[in-house]
Amino acid sequence: MTSSPERRETLFDSGQEVPTKTANLNETIWNALRESWGLTGDLHGDDAKNLAKGIARVCLAICHSPAYELEHKESLAQDWAHIPIPRQKDVFARLCSSGDQIAVLLNPIIDARSTIKTILGSSANTLAVASRDGGGSVRSNDMVVAYSFSGNATGGWRSRQPTESESSIIPSGAETGDLYINDHIFFRNVPSTVWEYELGGYPVIKEWLAYRDSGRRPDTALTLEETDHLRGMIQRIAALLALHEKLNALYEQVCTDCFRNEELGLI
Repeated sequence: MTSSPERRETLFDSGQEVPTKTANLNETIWNALRESWGLTGDLHGDDAKNLAKGIARVCLAICHSPAYELEHKESLAQDWAHIPIPRQKDVFARLCSSGDQIAVLLNPIIDARSTIKTILGSSANTLAVASRDGGGSVRSNDMVVAYSFSGNATGGWRSRQPTESESSIIPSGAETGDLYINDHIFFRNVPSTVWEYELGGYPVIKEWLAYRDSGRRPDTALTLEETDHLRGMIQRIAALLALHEKLNALYEQVCTDCFRNEELGLI
């Protein structure tokens, strides 16, 4: 008979059982929502873990509502976002769904084409199409960013009225334009709202091009991957902006019927 080898403890092995994952929730809030929504288990259970994920998605959805941003502009500049939790589970679920879409649109390593198509439909195909003045094909060595997009430079965005096929995804009161990177090559149909869109105070598209313009990369063309990435960014931002009306409506619903702080044990 042979005996099994003796188990030796390593530097990273304490011999103790691996602890069960716990939902990242305040226990008082979990108990209140569990009772109100008929959930089961404790903070180690699936209901609690799914609720924690859902609340993160609700935060994404509400924080991207322009109405919420405007209403809380001063407090957001100084403090953490204060997010209302809807009393109705169906409203919570719709916020989670929108939050899921936003999470995909903001994640550059996830393929967002399906989400973009769901939001914008086939109209997404008209956005940011690489084109040449006067028509004709665009070659890879044509994609040199000769215009300056750095600092106070205005770049090459030129406004125009949208065509009939483009107008369905242009917000009311906005205009579209063509984003020129040099004298002959441009990305057709880049809405003004997308061109002006900022994160952290920086215009996203202009800032991205600034790191690839002639001041930093003289006579260096955008690679095919970079061209696709730029078009993808424009489509993602357009889809994100298209959600604004829905997000505002959901935020209004939350405000009319949400849990009070004392109900969640926060006071």
